[in-house]
Amino acid sequence: MTETNPTILIVGDCAVDARIISEALLRSDEKYELIVANDGLEAIDYLSKRGKYLGHAPHNLRAIILDMNLPGRSGIEVLASTAARKGSELSLGMNPR
Repeated sequence: MTETNPTILIVGDCAVDARIISEALLRSDEKYELIVANDGLEAIDYLSKRGKYLGHAPHNLRAIILDMNLPGRSGIEVLASTAARKGSELSLGMNPR
C-alpha cells in the first residue's frame, strides 16, 4: 500500500492569506497535499465528499487552517462538520478575523 502525504485543508476567503500559508507549507521539509477552500460551504463539501469533491475522499487529512469569519458557512459550522467525522483526529489553526 502506498503511503500518501498528509493533507492540510486551508479554509479562507482571502486569496493572499491562502497563498502565503500555502507557500510557507510548501517550503517546509515535510511534503503536504494542500487543499484550499474559499468558503465554509466548499470546506464542508470537501469534508463530506460532495459537490466538486464527490469521489475525492479526504486522504490522510491531518490539519485544517480555518478562518472563522467565512461566507457561506461560518468557521464554527465547519468545525461542527469536522467534529461529526467519526475517527477524525486533526490539528486545527484558527484565524479569528
